[in-house]
Amino acid sequence: MSVIKIDRFADHPEFIEFGKPVEHPFLEDVSPILSQEMVKKAPQDIFLIKISDYEFIHGSFWVENQIGGLIYFEKKLKGMAAISGPNMSGNMKFSRFTGHPIDNN
Repeated sequence: MSVIKIDRFADHPEFIEFGKPVEHPFLEDVSPILSQEMVKKAPQDIFLIKISDYEFIHGSFWVENQIGGLIYFEKKLKGMAAISGPNMSGNMKFSRFTGHPIDNN
């Protein structure tokens, strides 16, 4: 296994090849809630990649012209979302979250 030493990795083919794109109902449900809380707008184009060996999911999304990202550790049930500030201001908004979907059956 090779190691990727970069601080932005979601757009690198090595990262995408190491993981697999995934649909994750909990993260797809919680992302709009977090985005509304942070910037009062809904996210678009949510893309999630799962690294199964580590039970880790990394995602990205857009909120108009602002980029957002999230990480989630399935075993720990903990994650964090971040959304960039407007107009390349350098400001970021962050939100930590804990939880998983409740099975209603």
